[in-house]
Amino acid sequence: MISNIRGERSRIDMTQDQLAEQLGVASTTVRNWENGTTKPSPNQLIAMSDLFGCSVDYLLERSQERVGTFSQTH
Repeated sequence: MISNIRGERSRIDMTQDQLAEQLGVASTTVRNWENGTTKPSPNQLIAMSDLFGCSVDYLLERSQERVGTFSQTH
């Protein structure tokens, strides 16, 4: 999670402070996520996924693909 959040933030040329402001958290919170001290909440992960245009699984390093596939069954 640490490297993918940092990588995605850097990919869109966003600072830690800008990401924190976008998510409504303190700058230290983003720093703590990136250094592994704490982890984002599920809602924060979803917000970052939407912002970065990638899957939550990618942010969690559960997938190597930025955008996952979605399968819906009825």
